[in-house]
Amino acid sequence: MSLVVDKAKDVIKKLTPHGIGFYTSGQLFLEEYYTLAVIGKAGLRTLHMDGNTRLCTATAAASMRESFGSDGQPGSYGDIDFTQCMLIVGHNMAATQTVLWSRVLDRLAGPNPPKIIVIDSRKSETAKKATIHLAPKIGTNLALLNGIQNLLFSEHWINEEYVSKHVCGIDALKETVQNYPPNVVEDITGVLEADLRKAVEMLGSSESLLSTVLQGVYQSNQATASACQVNNINLLLGRIGKPGSGIYQMNGQPTAQNNREAGCDGEYPAFRNYNNPTHMQELADLWNIDYHQLPHWSQPTHVENMLTFIERGTLQMFWISGTNPLVSLPNLPRSRRLLTKPDLFVVVQDIFLTETAAIADVVLPASQWAEKTGCFTNVDRTVHLSHKAIDPPGECKSDMDIFIEFARRMDFRDKDDRPLIYWSTPEEAFNAWKGVSKGRPCDYSGLTYEKLTGGSGIQWPCNEDHPYGKERLFEDGQFFTDLEYCESFGHDLETGAPISKDAYRAMNPAGRAILKSCYYHPSAEMPDDEFPLLLSTGRNIYHFHTRTKTGRSKRLNEACPEPWVEISASDAWKSGVKNENDIIVRSRRGAVQLRAKVTSIAEGQVFMPFHFGYFDNLGGKASAANELTADQWDVVSKQPMFKSGAVRLEPLPAYEVRIHKSVPYLREQQSKTEAEVQRRKPNATEPFAESSRLTHLKMWVGATYEPLTALIDIYDSLIPDLVHDVEVNSGLRIMRRITQETLQQFKPFTEKYGSDAEYGQIIAKRLRGLFPNDSQFVDSFEMLQTLLALQVYYADIEGHLMALVPVSNALWDKAFIQAVETAIKNAGRMKAKVIDQRQQVLLVSGAIHQYSVALVSMCIENSISKGRHIITQEEIYSTANSSDKHMAISYKDAVDAINKMAAELLVEFLNAEETVLIEEAPRHVVKHDYRAPFATPQFDSSAMDGYAVSSAYLRTASETYPVTMRIMGTIAAGDGEMEFRNEVEDGYVPCVEIMTGARFPIATSGPAFDACVRVESASILGDRLENGYRLLGVTEPARENQHRRFAASDFDMDQLIIASGQKISERHVMALASVGIERVAVRKKLRVGLWSTGAELQPRPVQISTRIHDVNKSYLTSVLKNRGVVVDFLGTLNDNLVEIVKSIQTMIRSQKFDILMTTGGVSAGKFDFVRRALERLSANILFHGLAVRPGHPALSATLSPRASEGIDYHQFNKVESQASRPIAFFGLPGNPVAAAVCFEFLVMPYMSHFGVRRPQETRWARLCYYEITLGSKSWKSSINDEFRHGVLKESETGPECRISEDQSPSKTRPLLESNCFVHIPPNTAAGEYVLCYPFDDSVDSVEQPE
Repeated sequence: MSLVVDKAKDVIKKLTPHGIGFYTSGQLFLEEYYTLAVIGKAGLRTLHMDGNTRLCTATAAASMRESFGSDGQPGSYGDIDFTQCMLIVGHNMAATQTVLWSRVLDRLAGPNPPKIIVIDSRKSETAKKATIHLAPKIGTNLALLNGIQNLLFSEHWINEEYVSKHVCGIDALKETVQNYPPNVVEDITGVLEADLRKAVEMLGSSESLLSTVLQGVYQSNQATASACQVNNINLLLGRIGKPGSGIYQMNGQPTAQNNREAGCDGEYPAFRNYNNPTHMQELADLWNIDYHQLPHWSQPTHVENMLTFIERGTLQMFWISGTNPLVSLPNLPRSRRLLTKPDLFVVVQDIFLTETAAIADVVLPASQWAEKTGCFTNVDRTVHLSHKAIDPPGECKSDMDIFIEFARRMDFRDKDDRPLIYWSTPEEAFNAWKGVSKGRPCDYSGLTYEKLTGGSGIQWPCNEDHPYGKERLFEDGQFFTDLEYCESFGHDLETGAPISKDAYRAMNPAGRAILKSCYYHPSAEMPDDEFPLLLSTGRNIYHFHTRTKTGRSKRLNEACPEPWVEISASDAWKSGVKNENDIIVRSRRGAVQLRAKVTSIAEGQVFMPFHFGYFDNLGGKASAANELTADQWDVVSKQPMFKSGAVRLEPLPAYEVRIHKSVPYLREQQSKTEAEVQRRKPNATEPFAESSRLTHLKMWVGATYEPLTALIDIYDSLIPDLVHDVEVNSGLRIMRRITQETLQQFKPFTEKYGSDAEYGQIIAKRLRGLFPNDSQFVDSFEMLQTLLALQVYYADIEGHLMALVPVSNALWDKAFIQAVETAIKNAGRMKAKVIDQRQQVLLVSGAIHQYSVALVSMCIENSISKGRHIITQEEIYSTANSSDKHMAISYKDAVDAINKMAAELLVEFLNAEETVLIEEAPRHVVKHDYRAPFATPQFDSSAMDGYAVSSAYLRTASETYPVTMRIMGTIAAGDGEMEFRNEVEDGYVPCVEIMTGARFPIATSGPAFDACVRVESASILGDRLENGYRLLGVTEPARENQHRRFAASDFDMDQLIIASGQKISERHVMALASVGIERVAVRKKLRVGLWSTGAELQPRPVQISTRIHDVNKSYLTSVLKNRGVVVDFLGTLNDNLVEIVKSIQTMIRSQKFDILMTTGGVSAGKFDFVRRALERLSANILFHGLAVRPGHPALSATLSPRASEGIDYHQFNKVESQASRPIAFFGLPGNPVAAAVCFEFLVMPYMSHFGVRRPQETRWARLCYYEITLGSKSWKSSINDEFRHGVLKESETGPECRISEDQSPSKTRPLLESNCFVHIPPNTAAGEYVLCYPFDDSVDSVEQPE
């Protein structure tokens, strides 16, 4: 340990504490993880802490952070006993959680067995028990799960009520998954459309759903994105937080959950958010360290990055505890090379001499679970206490004792110079952890060793609210996503880029779960001619991880003594290999020699168990699966993609087949590595050898400082040349001053930390090349080029400065931190200024192009201004194709036909009603009277939190003569009637603490309790009295009935709250809620179903960039929603007559919509798909030929109930129908401008009959004096005493509201002189009266008008 401490201090001196990294396990106890977390984050203050949970469950944590706001499993193991359906995704439970699998088998063998849906590329033992097994190709999980959600939407399985209340992000999810219809999913994944539909029906029709996920997702392509889709499925169905319904984002090790909770593997203790300063300050306070010393300036370093730092020489001490990376990490050849570098000091803390321990500089023998005491937590949050059973052998110590000894010798202290690690026993460590966890999702504050001893564990959170734990999370639909509570703001699942706090705030989940979506992309390494097969690695029932323990168990090792490779019969034949023979499996990284097993695995895929290393096979065959795997990592969770990468199979050469049993053809490299370490690595007791190392800090400082210096010269050359443009010239002078200030603040740190001036000047020279060579600025385009160059220049400086943020924090240099933050702010200010000036130049020079959306708006606004039906033949004219002359129609006739169709369908619509939750009711029209079913309040109650008192006792209370009161008790809202004596005793006046809405107490003696004193008007005095009462000081008098509410003061029983036909407002919601009315019957809202039509709009999942973007979908959906219409985008239809007929007919049958609408597919000739589909459905086509420009016709039709009759989609033979009412249909052109105008002038006239209106824009008019004459009478006075009136007039400067000068001049003159504007009600025409503003008669004049 002395050597370890000496080396640590040596590294800190040379490289700062960031030269030390920790890589721990999923098999320590909670107390040990927490001790290590405090040492790493508060003692050494390093970001470099990770665990082997990165390899198995990092995605579990990441997916819950993305969906629910924090780590923490929603469900309970007890849900297995209740569920009707299990969705098991990438989880061979039969091999990985055998005890849990036994519980599932019990359900399957008992009454009412659940349906089991297994998603696994192999026919595993779990899959053999499935009701339906979906076997996607390796790496295509996301496409399959997107396809499931596509069908949940299209088949209407969504729990709309739950989703509307408890989730956000549904629109983005819909937009993504609509690109994955069953036929596309089948092409990508190989899963048959019929099987997919069967599975979705099973999911949707089951009343409960328990989903579980493991390595088949976590270690595969797009891991976090795929795991989030499983969360989505439960959320969309509302199957979470209920018995039998939940999610297990499963763990792979017994204490992986504790590692994440304590903050040793890329998280912060108790699921705190490193991007939230409040969380970090709270943690710093708990540990009593300075805020800036807590390493929170970046996310903790994951193990792959630590390997990169080892490679670069910036991490020179690596402490590995309870894990074996020389078997478990991907790309073992690279891992072996890095972990045996001569300049790396490796400490291994383990219970056996593993492959990794064999190459370590120091091995610290540790105790295993039965030899020490500590807590561990299951995947369902059940906390267990394991008491020490036996003493450890030899010099073994518990991991906690090892860490504490290191901390003691390093002399880590808090800011009050007290030992940072102040505990010495597991229970003391547990108590310290409880304080850190309090108030967080994983709240342990209510747990004790005594409470945990003797039982079967207690689930967190365990606290005052849940003293015996909480079985399920999210029962109330409240998730951990509040902005100030969440563990993470989330990530872009496709790129891995973190979402900023501002972007998260704009999303405003506010306690709702987040539906995250992502497009499918193939794995980076796909099969090709050289490596034609996809590799998957996984577990075997007989072994665990790298066999550190199971490989030393005689019975388990005899049951499974060596690894193998599973291949299909066809791949064996193609590769020339035979079953049960040794073969070579080769990838781009390495090769292994294994026994071949021909199984039922899918063609094109191979499988290997990953457990096997070399501790018992030195000199034997190369056989570790990770000799082959690629070091590719998920973009969000940073978990390796062990189930990816391409390989090929090779037979052993003929000679080797005869002798390979005694002499391996491919010999393992572990023994060679161990020998190399002995030969070339220096003695661990010797000092580190000095080596040249590139100092990136100097380069980065130079690349920031030198371009800033060069920028001064650029300003000096530009300012004289731009003297003719006063605005730009002035802006450049301001920016030169800001740059000069930034240089002055930054210069001291170039001297303190060094600056690579040569490198910085190279960067500055490159940036200088952005500017035009000719600086005469003969036209505005050259001006634009210069301003754009400045913008890029500032962005480059800003980028270098952003990289210095974590650097300055890692140096714990407050002045440097402040200088960098100020420089970033200044760079942002300059960039914003030059962008503004560039836009001004663009406007002046007329260089702005109008986009199609602007064209649509202009076209619509110009037409609307001429009146809704006053449009000439030249503006909207008729066309007809040669075969449909009878369908040509004028605009006037088209509107007449539309009005007639509306009249026929309106009566049934107005009679229809629907029931909605009151929170969704505003803007609806209520269909019935609603009256109060009881009086409210139902009893006299307090209007606020405070103290119930007798006003008689407090008439003289003041600051000089305060009244001291004795608090007799507490009444909370919901408590029944409570009685108290109200007599003065021992000089103390009685009072009762009372909460808002609580019943007033009844006095059994003395005066009545008749008033409430606010909490703010009183203060608790000193300690409690001997009898336990608290004392209260009151310094204000109380009057009778102060702060009280009386029974029926809001509503009498049967009082009318809202009458039939009224529009519901927010105030009605409050009133209805107060009398317990949760739902109301309202007039049905118009519902529109919208399709886009066109093969060019169909998704191309592999090459998304080649899609033509669907403008109409976005535009029409937003316009309809903005006008109060309920709209569902039903998908994109191919140019296929059968598909269009089938889709329209399905929606007619659903009777969900009042209008169906398509865009595209209505052109004349062979592209007239929609018209032909309507004819097949016997629709009454009103017209087809009206167009806003040649070649872009529109059509309208009525779909009768018989149009939903069953059809053989090839012969179009009709059968019986169930639909009951006709539906309006509009086919709009595909051209966005044409579609938008047709919508305004064809669809809107129809919808106006149903109460749909264009949104009115706010209008304002300037207030001014004017002589107003009305007929023969001059109107110069107000109509009443409350309001003044004016007349709206149009002038050259815009609308004016003109009022007479003698209308209260003392009041109006200041308003007029302050350039006051008046709000004009919609539809007010010139010459009409305007109600201007209220006056307060108590105010004689307006001195400073708002």
